[in-house]
Amino acid sequence: MTGNGRHRYLGFTLVEVLVATSIGAFVALVAIASMKGASTTVRLVQDNSDRAIELRFAARRLAMDLTNIVRDTDPNYFRLEVGTEDSGAGSQSYLTFWTTLHQKVRQGQPEGDVYEVSYYIADKGDGQVFCRRVWPHPDRQVSEPGGVVTVLSDQIALLRVLCYDGERWLDQWSDSAQELPHMIEVTLATKADTGGMALSESILVTVLTASEAQALAQAQSEAAAQEVQATEGTTQSTTTQQGTSAGSTGQTTTGGGR
Repeated sequence: MTGNGRHRYLGFTLVEVLVATSIGAFVALVAIASMKGASTTVRLVQDNSDRAIELRFAARRLAMDLTNIVRDTDPNYFRLEVGTEDSGAGSQSYLTFWTTLHQKVRQGQPEGDVYEVSYYIADKGDGQVFCRRVWPHPDRQVSEPGGVVTVLSDQIALLRVLCYDGERWLDQWSDSAQELPHMIEVTLATKADTGGMALSESILVTVLTASEAQALAQAQSEAAAQEVQATEGTTQSTTTQQGTSAGSTGQTTTGGGR
């Protein structure tokens, strides 16, 4: 008790405690919300990065196979089939062709260098997966081809294949066709993220048939032969000029000795 008869208390009043608690709770809520937002952003960035990596891997694998597609003048020695089929996510394309691979699918077993490769989207459980089937021993007489199936990605939700026949783009190409298309375009798209955005990548491969490749090689050979002939002609002309110059020099020297 002080001298004036009043008590002096040390501490906070109830109102001060309530105010401090409210401010502390507000700051904590703001911090938690900021941390949650940052965590969500990091997760979205990581998910987009993973989807982009899977998309690029699948597109690169498909592009390598298409680049090495088998070309031949005999339709019995090449194959290409493009079509569409309904799936859980609507109409999807599928792609089957013969290609040249230099890596065995099944180690320790005899295999050639021509394989049948198929790309398609299959339903699996509650989602879809992008698959690649490789058959080491392709045979047109087999009604149910086999092979090794590999799931390339569970993030790809769209496969669209178009073939250019020289005049128009088609989403169908029959296996009974006697030739290959001029170009093949493949578009892959991933599933949409929480914001409704989907990643996509397109592949455009120019297909040279065997006859076109032979014509191109012949044209290049003829161009090389013409270049060699032109070079030889230039060399002969230079040699002739040098001989003429040497003869003129000899006459001048003889004349000077008289």
